Amino acid sequence: MGALAGRHGWSSQISAVQAQVRTGLGSGVLISALLGVVFGVIAFVFVLVSAFIWLAERFGPLVAALAMAAFFLLITIIALVACLLARNATRRQAALELAERKRAVALDPRLMGVALQVGRSMPWRWAAPALAVVALAAGIGIQVFGRREPHIEEAKEKLQRAEDRLQRAEDDLRREFAKAA
Repeated sequence: MGALAGRHGWSSQISAVQAQVRTGLGSGVLISALLGVVFGVIAFVFVLVSAFIWLAERFGPLVAALAMAAFFLLITIIALVACLLARNATRRQAALELAERKRAVALDPRLMGVALQVGRSMPWRWAAPALAVVALAAGIGIQVFGRREPHIEEAKEKLQRAEDRLQRAEDDLRREFAKAA
């Protein structure tokens, strides 16, 4: 450690150690994880080849290939549906969080600090009219931003209808696949 020269060497080394403490990641963990993924993929390929050979002996190579293709197509469709549902949930959560942030703007401590500084700089006889103007502006702002809430509710309803249609389509696909199998 004495070989490190300069202030930046120590701070970067401390930051790296702090990151390792928080995450538990190190070169050994990353190499082990990489080996696990590589050998897991190889094992999965062997399982697939074995399944194909078994299906080919039992039903013929064409049926085996079609069955495996249908299986992977079904997995792909399920993954896409899950992706869309996760995306919609994320969008819905973000919209709700954005709406909450807009409502909380008036209570922002930074704005309160600015308002206090402005209030201190003004003479007392201007305080009442200034407070009235601020209250009026806040009321108008709440009315303007409050009108957007029905749009959020409307978006929630559209999202729910889309999720219902997606669920029905997924159920139809499952029935069709069950009929084909």
